[in-house]
Amino acid sequence: MATFYLDGTDLANSTAVYTDEGLTTLAPDQFYSDGSGIVREQVNGLLLPSTLCPTCAFPCANLPNFPDGEAGRFPFSINIGGTATDVGQIVIRFLTGRVPDGIRITYDGDVYNGLTSSTAGWKQSSNTSSYTFLGSTVDAQGNPEVCSVALQNATSTGPYTPTLNNFVLDIPNDEWDPDGTSTQVTILAGDLQFETNPYMSDPATETWNTMVINKPNQLPSTIDVEIISDCENTGWQFEIDCPQELGRVTFFSDLASTTPCGVISSPMPQFYRAGYNGTDSDSNHEYVTLAIYDLVYYSSPVPFGIIPNGNYRIGWTSNAEVDTNGVVTNIEPCLDTVNISTSTTSPFTSTQSAPFTLDDAGLQEFSSLSGTVITSSAAIVVSFKPSAGATGVTALFRNNRGKSFSEIDGKWFSDFTSSASGYVSTSNTKKDLHTFFGEPTDNRVIDMEASGGTYSYTDLQVISRGTYTTPKEMWGQASGSTNSSSWFWESNAYNTTYTLVVPCDAGDLEYTSPGFSGNLYLSFLSPSSGGGLDSNDYEVHMDYVNSLGGFSSKTSPNSPAENSSTACSDTGNHTIYRAGSDNFGSTPILYDFVYSDSNGKTKLGAGYYGLTAGGYIQVDSNGVIINIGTCP
Repeated sequence: MATFYLDGTDLANSTAVYTDEGLTTLAPDQFYSDGSGIVREQVNGLLLPSTLCPTCAFPCANLPNFPDGEAGRFPFSINIGGTATDVGQIVIRFLTGRVPDGIRITYDGDVYNGLTSSTAGWKQSSNTSSYTFLGSTVDAQGNPEVCSVALQNATSTGPYTPTLNNFVLDIPNDEWDPDGTSTQVTILAGDLQFETNPYMSDPATETWNTMVINKPNQLPSTIDVEIISDCENTGWQFEIDCPQELGRVTFFSDLASTTPCGVISSPMPQFYRAGYNGTDSDSNHEYVTLAIYDLVYYSSPVPFGIIPNGNYRIGWTSNAEVDTNGVVTNIEPCLDTVNISTSTTSPFTSTQSAPFTLDDAGLQEFSSLSGTVITSSAAIVVSFKPSAGATGVTALFRNNRGKSFSEIDGKWFSDFTSSASGYVSTSNTKKDLHTFFGEPTDNRVIDMEASGGTYSYTDLQVISRGTYTTPKEMWGQASGSTNSSSWFWESNAYNTTYTLVVPCDAGDLEYTSPGFSGNLYLSFLSPSSGGGLDSNDYEVHMDYVNSLGGFSSKTSPNSPAENSSTACSDTGNHTIYRAGSDNFGSTPILYDFVYSDSNGKTKLGAGYYGLTAGGYIQVDSNGVIINIGTCP
């Protein structure tokens, strides 16, 4: 870049520009700018008055303020860098509010007018070179938005061609002013991509639209933006990120599937994401989270481009559905979240889905998370639903941490909550015994109680992949009596879900060994009536979640209130985590387990907790919600 010299202290108060420090040689007649926004033309060795500069490009890291409430055409250029490091993806965010505005961007000869809305997904004019108009069909009160209706009416019979004043930025005064010219623009019905959203202008729920432009080369170094407003009272905002690599999110499948929760890939691919709802938690774009209406792209070394439409597994517990524009349109839980195998080395099925239903009496053993290394805190949520007979459940979590078989420590889990009655309380403290569930009028339940508290399982069979092996004794007997039982009967048990939570820490590793594989060992035991193999249906979910569902609380999870009035008047901002009959929701449900941590390690203490969304919950000494009330 050439160096020039002024005969004043700055360009604004100088009379001429020179090429030498001694001010003896006049600089060529042309336009000059010192970066402050002042632009002056030198003619015959004299500087003319400063003028607006419609061709100056704003630096992408330092955009000006934009107008509020002006109808017109606002063209401007942005300098996105022209060096070898100025490559990557340009992310543009555009907010219109309810009153509509149109946008299109030109880069390297191509017109870009497609964006993803944070509240509605993909928005793009049906005309490739037109403006895309964004806004709402209704105002804040739900009535028709006047400007949106006017545009719809104006384009209903053909092109609408208003003449709009052209605005340029008076940089010294930080004002957008008409430059004395106007442009006739063409607006077509297909350009109007409105939402019916009365809240899109509200600060807490405003709609941001995201566009991504790939910049693989150092040049061109500018993009040209055009924003048009046909109505007064508009108020748009425009943001841009200079070229850089997008954040990467790890998918568990690399190929789109026509059905949700497809096969897990090896290795797991990483894709780029961009959008207003997802997050990059740090400046290095690490710890990226994917959200609905995010855009997803192939990441290097694969050529940049949107991934094919279809379903992608995005974790042990989630599936993302992506449309033809590369937009995530739905994220839903995967119920087949763990590989399941029997206590032998043979898998129960290669891609067993949960909930899975088993319908025979006998002992059935499974181990899950086989082949898994737990790299962060997580929780395994087991949901069990008996549907006939008495069925017992027990769970062992192997906290392996790289130990040999003889060193592995394990912890038995037997704390359940019933979706119908709350905490499952049995007086038996021997954790490795099955806790039986059933209805008190069921014949098999009656048989167990008639046995005097002891029930032999020597006549039952181990079931592996649906094939019955030689009958063998497992544990010999399960103990129980009226005062010391390992069973829990309640009416309507066969329409009830019993939930067990196993917390996991980073570093809990799987091990594989003949006879056992995996971290979580589950055993289900269904006695037969009279020693035969009866139909004895029960249903099981095993869900591995990086975080339990959370909800906001005004009361600290470490300091419960003594009564509902105190809880309702609390003013804090805390997160409480839950697990119960709906393992993926974030709304507290009666008889949920509730925790202060996301992996279910620390239950809440007994007391009352005010909810940010309104109302309160009451928690018993077992960490179970026993009441949900309203605040006065």
